[in-house]
Amino acid sequence: MNDVAAVETRITRLAFFGRLADDLTRQVLRPENMSVSIDGVTRRALLKDDGHFAFADVEPSLTAYRLRLGGAAYQTRTVTQALPTLGPVEVTLPGEDELYVVLTGAPTPASRVSFAMRSFVRPIVTGAAVIGSDGFTATLAEPVDLVSTV
Repeated sequence: MNDVAAVETRITRLAFFGRLADDLTRQVLRPENMSVSIDGVTRRALLKDDGHFAFADVEPSLTAYRLRLGGAAYQTRTVTQALPTLGPVEVTLPGEDELYVVLTGAPTPASRVSFAMRSFVRPIVTGAAVIGSDGFTATLAEPVDLVSTV
């Protein structure tokens, strides 16, 4: 008899991942408010409180997968995404988190270009919920105008 216990090793591969947030408020969707699935794949998504989702062990395919993203209070959007290799693929939607830049002046002799301030995300109003890691929550005391300069 052999008293050495067999060792079992299990390896999983990250396939698709992404993060869902409300378009207007930019608040992340919690697992109970989101719905993420892949047509023709029975494997369920792994959902996190910070809005992230992930699918593991989905087989690479020459044809693109159809992912359905949404939730009870949100319109479902279908994203067609290829998985050509074993490497993970981030699921994004066209136009998400784009950066708008307005050139206001010609390059100077020091090779510097100036940019106008441009709001690229709607301001966040006073009283909006603030959600952080480890269950941290608070209320925004002052409005935040997300304007950037470079």
